[in-house]
Amino acid sequence: MRKTALVSFIILLAVAGGILGWRVYAKLSVPVEERQRPLGSVAVEVSPITRGSIKEVRRLTGTLTAARQGDVAPKISGRIEELSVDLGDKVSRGDLIARLDSDELEQAYLEAKSDLEVAKANLEKARSEEQQARREYDRIAKLAERQVASESDRDNAELTWNVRQSNVRVSEAQVEQQQAAVRTAEIRLSYAEIHAEWGDDGSVRSVAERHVEPGELVSPNEPIVTLVDLSVLNAVLYVTERDYPSFRLNQEVEVHAEAFPNRVFSGKVTRMAPRFQESSRQARIEVAVPNPDEILKPGMFVRASVLLNEKTDVVLVPARAVVVRDRQNGVYIADRAAGTARYVPVVTGIEQNGMIEIESPAIEGEVVTLGQNLIDETTPLTFVEAERETQPDDAATTTANAAGEG
Repeated sequence: MRKTALVSFIILLAVAGGILGWRVYAKLSVPVEERQRPLGSVAVEVSPITRGSIKEVRRLTGTLTAARQGDVAPKISGRIEELSVDLGDKVSRGDLIARLDSDELEQAYLEAKSDLEVAKANLEKARSEEQQARREYDRIAKLAERQVASESDRDNAELTWNVRQSNVRVSEAQVEQQQAAVRTAEIRLSYAEIHAEWGDDGSVRSVAERHVEPGELVSPNEPIVTLVDLSVLNAVLYVTERDYPSFRLNQEVEVHAEAFPNRVFSGKVTRMAPRFQESSRQARIEVAVPNPDEILKPGMFVRASVLLNEKTDVVLVPARAVVVRDRQNGVYIADRAAGTARYVPVVTGIEQNGMIEIESPAIEGEVVTLGQNLIDETTPLTFVEAERETQPDDAATTTANAAGEG
C-alpha cells in the first residue's frame, strides 16, 4: 500500500514539474517587448509624420502607331513585272517601287506619236493650199479691177480661199488633239513605273508590308506596299472622363516600351478626341514620340506616365495609416507619454507609392500604421517602430489608371 502511494506521489510530482516547465518555456518564448508590455495593452506600429514633395502621375497603357504612313498603289491595271522593294527597305521620295508590264502602253504611245506626225503633215498641206488659194484670189481680184476677170471669178476665188483657211484651222485643231493624245499616252506609260510619293518633307520611310508579288495582276488603287515613317510614332492612349480634364495639348509624357525596360522616351500630347466612345466611356489621346534611331516600331505595347500635379513641402504619412470612421478619413496620432493614440479626421490629397498627402488639419508626431482596427482613444498601447521602407528616387511618380490599363 505504501509502495502504491509512493508511485502515485512520484507521478504527481513529474506532472507538476512538466506544467511548470511549460509555463517557463512559454514565457521565455514571448518577445522581449511583449513581456515588457503593460497588462492589457495592444501593440501597434507607428511611423513618423514627415514633410516633402509628392507627384500625381497617371500611368496608362497604349499602342504605338505610325504618325505618317500610306499605301503605294498603281493608277492603272497591269501585271507586276518587277517589285523593287522588300520588307524593311528604306525608301526615299521618288524611288521606284514597282514596274508594270508596259508593252501595250508603249504601243499606244507610239501610235499616238504617229498620228501626231500625220496631223502635222496635214496641217502643212492645209497651210500650203491656203497660201496658194490666197495668191489665186489676189490675182483674180486685180484682174477684176481691170475688168479682165468677172466678179463671179473673184467670188469663186475668195470662196476657195476661205475654204482653205477653214482647212488650216481644222488641221491645227487636229494637231492639238493628237498632241494631247500623245501626252495622255505618255502619262499612262509613266504609270507603268510606280514611285514613292508623299509631301516634300525630306523623310525616309520603311516598307512595313508588301501586298503583292511579281507576276500578279493588280487593279487601279490596289495597294502594292505600305510605307511608314518611323522617325515619329504616335502612342495611342484612352483616358476616362475623370482624367480627361487633366490632359492638355503639348503636355509632356514619359513613354516606356516593354522591349526596352531601361529606357524612357519623351513625348507630347498632340491630339485629343473631342468625344468619348459610348461603349467604353473613354476618349482617344495621341502622344507624338520622337524615334530618331527608329528602335520603336508601330504595334508595340507601351506604358505612358503623365504628370498631372506636383506639390512640395506638404505633410505626408504612410497611406496605410489612413482609416475610415463614419465615412470620413482619419489617422491615429500616437501619444507616447499617455500610452494611447488620438483619432483625428483628415482631408487627404495626392497618394503615391505608399505615401499620402494630408491637406488638413496640420498634424505632427507619429501616426499608427498597423493595429488601428484593434484600438480606440482609451486603449493602452505599446508602440513598435515601423520598418523603414526603401522608396525609389522618384517615390511619388506613379498611379495606375485602371481604365487606361484596358
